[in-house]
Amino acid sequence: MDTQHFHSYAASLQSILATNSHNEHSFRTPLEILLNALKNDEKMMIIHEPKAEIGQGNIRPDYKVYKRIDSKSELSYNALMGFIECKKWGEDLQSHISGKQIDKYLSICPNILLTNYNHFILISFGKKIAEATLFSYGLESHLFSKEKDIAQITTFYNLLNDFFNASQVNIKSKAEVIKILSTQSFYLSLKIRESYQTQEKRTSFHKFFEKTYETFRNITRYTFELEDFCDILAQSVVYGLLVAHLESQSINGKEYKNIEITQLESFVNLLPKEFSLLSEFIYFSIPSFYIPDSVAYALENIKKAIALIDKPTLAKALNTQIESISIYLYEDFLKAYDELRGTEKRKEGGVFYTPDEVVSCITYSLNEILKKDFGKEKGFADKEVKVLDFATGTGSFLAKVFEIILNEEQSKVFQIASIKDKFLKDIYGFELSFVPYIVAHIKLSSILKNAGFKDFDNEHKLQIFLTNTLDLSPNADYTMSMPLVLLEEQDIEARRIKHREEVLVILGNPPYNNKSKNNLPEITRLLTKYKEGLNETKINLDDDYIKFIRFAQWKLLERTDPDPKEALLFAESAYNGLMGFITNNSFIWGRTHRKMRQSLFESFDRIYIINLHGDSEKDSKGDENVFDIRVGVCISLFVKYPQEHKDAASKLFYYSTADNGIFKRVDKYNLLNEVASQGLDSIHWQELEPKEPYFWFIKRDLENDEYENFWALTEDKALGDSKSLFQLAGSGIKTDRDELSIHFNEQNLLQVLKDFKELDSETIKEKYEVEDSNAWQLQKAKDDINTNQGKNVLIAYRPFDKRLTYYTGKQGFLSRPRFQTVQHFLQGENIGICFTKDYSGYYDAPLISDLPIDIHYNGGQAYIAPLYRYESTTNDDKQTHKIEKVPNFTESFKQYCQSHTILKDKSPESILCFIYANLYNPNYRQKYAEYLKIGFPRINFDISQKTFDKLESLGERLMRLHLMRQIPQDSSIMLNFRNDKHNTNFTIKKLSGKERYINSLLILNDDLHIKGITQEVYDYTIGGYKVIEKWLNYRANYECSKDEIQHLVDVCKILKATIELEKDIALC
Repeated sequence: MDTQHFHSYAASLQSILATNSHNEHSFRTPLEILLNALKNDEKMMIIHEPKAEIGQGNIRPDYKVYKRIDSKSELSYNALMGFIECKKWGEDLQSHISGKQIDKYLSICPNILLTNYNHFILISFGKKIAEATLFSYGLESHLFSKEKDIAQITTFYNLLNDFFNASQVNIKSKAEVIKILSTQSFYLSLKIRESYQTQEKRTSFHKFFEKTYETFRNITRYTFELEDFCDILAQSVVYGLLVAHLESQSINGKEYKNIEITQLESFVNLLPKEFSLLSEFIYFSIPSFYIPDSVAYALENIKKAIALIDKPTLAKALNTQIESISIYLYEDFLKAYDELRGTEKRKEGGVFYTPDEVVSCITYSLNEILKKDFGKEKGFADKEVKVLDFATGTGSFLAKVFEIILNEEQSKVFQIASIKDKFLKDIYGFELSFVPYIVAHIKLSSILKNAGFKDFDNEHKLQIFLTNTLDLSPNADYTMSMPLVLLEEQDIEARRIKHREEVLVILGNPPYNNKSKNNLPEITRLLTKYKEGLNETKINLDDDYIKFIRFAQWKLLERTDPDPKEALLFAESAYNGLMGFITNNSFIWGRTHRKMRQSLFESFDRIYIINLHGDSEKDSKGDENVFDIRVGVCISLFVKYPQEHKDAASKLFYYSTADNGIFKRVDKYNLLNEVASQGLDSIHWQELEPKEPYFWFIKRDLENDEYENFWALTEDKALGDSKSLFQLAGSGIKTDRDELSIHFNEQNLLQVLKDFKELDSETIKEKYEVEDSNAWQLQKAKDDINTNQGKNVLIAYRPFDKRLTYYTGKQGFLSRPRFQTVQHFLQGENIGICFTKDYSGYYDAPLISDLPIDIHYNGGQAYIAPLYRYESTTNDDKQTHKIEKVPNFTESFKQYCQSHTILKDKSPESILCFIYANLYNPNYRQKYAEYLKIGFPRINFDISQKTFDKLESLGERLMRLHLMRQIPQDSSIMLNFRNDKHNTNFTIKKLSGKERYINSLLILNDDLHIKGITQEVYDYTIGGYKVIEKWLNYRANYECSKDEIQHLVDVCKILKATIELEKDIALC
């Protein structure tokens, strides 16, 4: 083997190293000479420090490698083969493989050679696939004279040939495929958006894209932002081509990987014929005759990436058929995409794979009810049963319906007949996003093909429609700037089904998104049925899943006027049907959902609720969710019998996994499998009797009627409490930008204020990484600071955690300044009782404060009732005003006090101390636990003088502790060194819970701890927060002052004393 080039390269390196004045650039010329000498094709060009190119963004590796492609039929061009990135001589390369720089390069080209001039690593699609070291033993003169040295050269040769030929190994694992698909589609989305925003409006690409975007929004009547639309388009392209690759060995006689992508028609032609709607969408969104260079680069990379997928190996790893690979990748693909985007679109769209156990439980239960109560002997297979999945996703529910029908029809002949007469006519699906729409078609088509049906055509096709389920306008009243004819046809047919087709069963897993964009007038009008008479300030009924339930209720039980020219008339009718869903479970227990529950209970004859719990915040820690989500869920079945089977009264049957000791996911799955296989009667239901005003769909222990006659801390306007203590109470301050508005020290706050006054909006957004939202806009914040008089104000941010903010009393810098309440803490000394309206779990929310509070001061939504109000009064001359401090009691409570044997002689402070002791009484919290979950706390004043005085005294001590006006003298709790170094290090180290608390020691960092902390003190919670842990977590890697560390020691002592006082209170 000729080693001349390597000897020359080594000699050049030695000369440079001998100068002792070299840097990363010094060795590039020898490397370039070596690479040019070893390249295997004269058409290969190695370009040093190339200029940034159109379509490749601001990406400038040390070298770009091109290959000249000469074509007789098309224009010749230089094909990008790879990038070479050089680091300093001897620098470790491993840390760079997954670094941001390489990731940026991979978005343009998947073929990267990384080197420090001695060690070479070949990276393909982010994965290290080969490496070689030339000079393992140094740059001596006897180089490459031994067999080992020759082996090194051979390894290097092979690596270099792989790089120049871009002959990467195939992609075989799920993780690799997910990473490649998500990164390539993300980059395509980025380049489409950039091209649209930077190109002049008169260019064809800009016109085509804009008109397609506009038409898509008009037809779906959904508020897709530009970024959302680009994401949909990019994901559709990538997933469509993945499907094409999985289903085809060749396209038009050519191997997939050899197809040249020079026109978009080539891409569109690769898609399976049943995806003509997708082809139309892509064709008009990215006009092939004016495709931007950057988009062309992205498309070419996508083609290369998908062609490298090793289909058989991947299918084996996923334990599925090649054609079904895309089904198993879908959710992880969107999850990875979300991580790249830094958003939660998957969660917003409710995109979660529904476990088969959930699907089976719902579908088999509905099939059972159809047979037993509706006289449909074949259940779903009955010719009179039409089914709609209103949020089809990947088609899991409809696939199970298909399975049930095929099992009902044993004969192959009857199965084929059912496919033609039932599956392709009476089973419908609505889906808004393209990628799940594609996957659903694949999944359902596979079932039918496996059953022997292959005659798909325009007359025999799946009834899955790309449509916005919540668009209930009867007419297609929109303009089409671009002829998306197939999308229009789907929209028209979907509208017909919504308004004209008599569906008997509606099922599915609707999206859970409390920030719904689906605010169309028709569904908004329908929702008024769930909102009438609530009188709540925060209704929380605009979640998508609630709108989907309302749609299903309307579709089954209410009619529209048959004349499409007339407005919608929602009149009660004699309709019947079934609904079966898995949803967020907030509607079965939320107080603001009471009118929704009333409507559902009064509309349906039977309701079955399986509460699966699993809320990461409200339920116990060991209660696992059946999904990988944080909110609790439930399965709901709603039954409206045919008129001849109707009973006199509605009934609701409830089953709680938590109440039955079922907390593990696997045990919940077993329960659902049991229901699916053995029927609804296989579990022990509790019959509930929903009553006014709440119509609870869960079991609540509300048998203590005496509690209703106690005095509420403040009026619940929604229910019109007549007996309330405090006249004024309100929520805490809401910033919507805590990281910007809330600070540990004045220096940081002043810097923010200075920047808001001096910097432009774009600079502020970049520096502080903030964006506008509905509740907070940067310009309003700037105007507030620059226009209104304000001051730096100390607020109670979290329990025993005071912070600084800037307060003008106007909306702007703070999204909700709550001036009506806060002013009474700024005009003079005051204290206030803090509490919540709705609470889950053990009631530990109450806390006292002598400062304005944050909205999350004590957990969920914190309320504060000041003890005093500062009111402006007019003197006799009617001109002179003075501020008067008056007790913040209602007139009715003042009158009650005057006639009360004990209260008439008590000061407002004494009454507050008594109230505070009651709220910290463990017996009170346990006895009235269910009531404390659904309204403001209530206090009983009908007690003996002796008991009142004891509670008043204990309450006073407790308040003094919590206001930190009295610190217990407790030498058992003390700050101490952890070692002999005696470093006074006040920086809080970031630690896990197990690392933070060890054997009565509270660990601050490697040098300091606080001793004498019991487990009970460390675990003590207020508002669901572990007080000590929360305080420390907020200050991870933050250098505290001496006073702040002393404050923490004092808090530990206060919590210990609080626990002891609670025991004393319980004995009263």
